[in-house]
Amino acid sequence: MTLILIDIVAYYAAWAGAAIGAAHNRPDLAAAACLAALVPHLVSSADRTRSLALMAVGLGIGLLVESVLAAAGATAFKSQDLGPWLPPLWSLLLWMSFATLLPRALVILQARPLLGAVLAALAAPLAYHAGSEIGALTVLEPYTRSLVLIALAWGIAMPILLLAARRLAHA
Repeated sequence: MTLILIDIVAYYAAWAGAAIGAAHNRPDLAAAACLAALVPHLVSSADRTRSLALMAVGLGIGLLVESVLAAAGATAFKSQDLGPWLPPLWSLLLWMSFATLLPRALVILQARPLLGAVLAALAAPLAYHAGSEIGALTVLEPYTRSLVLIALAWGIAMPILLLAARRLAHA
C-alpha cells in the first residue's frame, strides 16, 4: 500500500510541477518535475528493466497521442522545445510518469481494459481542461470537439497501456 501511495503522490507532484512550469514558460522545470517523479518508482521497483520498458511504452504512446491531438487541432503547447511538430519534452515525461501508475496503483484495471478506457475517457478531458486553465497548454476551439477528441484518444490509449503493463508483468 505504501508503494502505491508513493507512486500516486509522485505522479500528481509531476502533473502539478509540469503544469506550473509550463504555464510559467519554464519547460525545463516542467521536465525536471516529471523526471523527479520517476525516481521513487524506479528506486522501489522490483524489476527496473520492466519499469523502464513500461515507461518507454508510455513515452511512445504519449508521443503518438499528443501529436495526433495537436494535428487534429484539439490542443496546442506553448513550448515547442522538441520542434514544431512534436509535443514538448515535459508532456512526454508526464506520460512516462503516468505509466508508473499502471503496475501498482492501477493494477486492477489490467484485467479490465474496457473499464480503464471508460475511466480514461472521462478523466483525461478534465485533466486537459485543468492544464488549460493553469496555462500549461491550450485546449483549442471548438472546445467541446477538442474535449471529445481527448476523450477518444485516451479511451484508445489506456487499454493499450494496460495491455503493455500486463504483458510486461508476465514476461
